[in-house]
Amino acid sequence: MTAAILDVQKAIFKALTADSELVDALGGQKIFDKMPERVDAPYVVIGRSTASDWSTATDEGEAVTLFIHVWSQSGSRAECHTLQQHLKRILHDQAQALDAHHLVAMRLQFSETRRDRKSEHLHGVMRFRGVTEVVV
Repeated sequence: MTAAILDVQKAIFKALTADSELVDALGGQKIFDKMPERVDAPYVVIGRSTASDWSTATDEGEAVTLFIHVWSQSGSRAECHTLQQHLKRILHDQAQALDAHHLVAMRLQFSETRRDRKSEHLHGVMRFRGVTEVVV
């Protein structure tokens, strides 16, 4: 059986790359699972993830936490915040069937924007928490 975290990551990647408004705002399919080399910002990186047991006496489940990073070259915070709003629109309150699990809910827990000291790019960090159940 596939781990819930892998199912969730695959579904998030699929949802983000399928959203034409986000892809247009990024200027192309610039959604990655690791920091890209020689790619101009803006782009999105699906970052660190954790999973913890969320089982009950009768059902098996996991709580999944994912960090999504937004990188913007723009001197304005507007681009970074706009991209974060797209991500929230696509992922927040998501409930869907995955390969071997059911995503009961996906919630935005926090969002932050800061300037990267080395590159001077704007860096948005978002943390989402999803709850999954095993499909029986």
